[in-house]
Amino acid sequence: MPEPAPSSESIDEALRARLAFIVSQSSRAEVARKTQTSRPNLTRYLRDARMPAAFMTQLVEKVGVNPAWLLTGDGMPFLSDVSAQTGTMAGDLLELVEAMNAVTEIRLGALAGGQHLKILRELSDALEKYEALKARMNAQSEAIFRQILDDLERALSRRELDQAEIMLKVADQVSRLCEDEVLHVRLLHARAWSHYQKDELREAIELARAVHLRSLRGKMLPDSEVMNNTANYLWGLREHGNVRNALPMSRAIVEFFDRDARNDPTFAYMQYQCGAFETETGNLLGGIALIERALPHVAPESRDECLIVLLRAQLWAGIITMRQAVSVPSAGPHRAFFLIQHALMTADPDDIECAAKSLIGSGPGQMPANHPFAMRLDFVRRAQQGDKTALIGYRDFCSTAVGDASRGTIANAVVTTLISRMLGLPTEEAFAKECADFDVANADRDLSIVFRAIHHANALHVISASTRSVIQKERRQQAAAYFKSMCAAGYRCFTKYQP
Repeated sequence: MPEPAPSSESIDEALRARLAFIVSQSSRAEVARKTQTSRPNLTRYLRDARMPAAFMTQLVEKVGVNPAWLLTGDGMPFLSDVSAQTGTMAGDLLELVEAMNAVTEIRLGALAGGQHLKILRELSDALEKYEALKARMNAQSEAIFRQILDDLERALSRRELDQAEIMLKVADQVSRLCEDEVLHVRLLHARAWSHYQKDELREAIELARAVHLRSLRGKMLPDSEVMNNTANYLWGLREHGNVRNALPMSRAIVEFFDRDARNDPTFAYMQYQCGAFETETGNLLGGIALIERALPHVAPESRDECLIVLLRAQLWAGIITMRQAVSVPSAGPHRAFFLIQHALMTADPDDIECAAKSLIGSGPGQMPANHPFAMRLDFVRRAQQGDKTALIGYRDFCSTAVGDASRGTIANAVVTTLISRMLGLPTEEAFAKECADFDVANADRDLSIVFRAIHHANALHVISASTRSVIQKERRQQAAAYFKSMCAAGYRCFTKYQP
């Protein structure tokens, strides 16, 4: 089992202890002066206040603190005390600069004169020294670069974004001394991961694409590294609403390498990913078959994710019930996220009650009560119970919610109409806004089954079958056609919308 991540309190205590050591080597006044921090603020950081990233950056840049030691406690406290390896690398860097200067100072025009053999020897010696030092620098910086990337990825896995930001800056500096392509790709991937955690999906997608393309360089057949980077890129496309663009690439990999790589864990993950995309784009039964084939072969750390996506697909197919799905043990985040979305999509009172009682909380495999989808589920549950304050509360939540704008807008719009109709309140204004938001979002991205289904369900409930409005009649017909086609494809969770 992976070690539990340290609490934010323990991390803050460790940082305070390291700051106290730094101050003990100088004085509070000196540290405050060099970091351009007021002495009262420095005292607060030593007592109980959380140190901002800007202050820690000043400690590194102005006081000379070793960033690896500051963040993790590893290594020497000050850059002046770093290892002999790093000191040697600094000396080699100076030699490298001198060698480069020697090359540039040789007057190539002298080759035309009688001293040409001497000049050629000097040039050859200088270039050989330059290449030797460059190779030595690369070898020495590689271990340091790898360690920094390990620390950076550890910080990102714990969602310690302030510390990760500092580590990214340090990694950028060291990367200039190292030519190892694998490590440079890891740095790109870490940057994409950082943007994704900050909900900056467009930047994350571009970096994931760069990782994917660099991984393919010089490789006729994809190996595990390429497949991992491709999988990250495809998930990024899906998160950004481009699942229909991700699906053909995913299908091509599965179909081309199926026979030769079917037992490889990385390929199995790609196969599972393709199955997930299939279930989300209308091919439910084909997607389930792919996921079931992949499940026995995926790596242990991915098995929970794969199993929960299979459960979601089986819920859509009507193979299992919500109570059966929540009874499957899972300590990861996927079960709560996918099953709560399913409960919102079906708006079934039993499903909503079951999800609220089993999937929201602070225990393993539960979603925190302040997560946007947990809050949406709570407002819908209250509306089903007749709580008239649910709509006001939900509108207040929508005005303060943060995250990816386009996803949040359509999610807020469809749930606002859903709550309004559950409470028997007028829905015309809410549904008109929902339709406008839906049309914009639908033109810009592939909307998920969840939001698309809630919107079409709202249309069937809000728009009268006898409406004379041509536009409204068309929306109702589109909604009916959507559920008819989905039921024909095996999505039995939508049978209640069939005539």
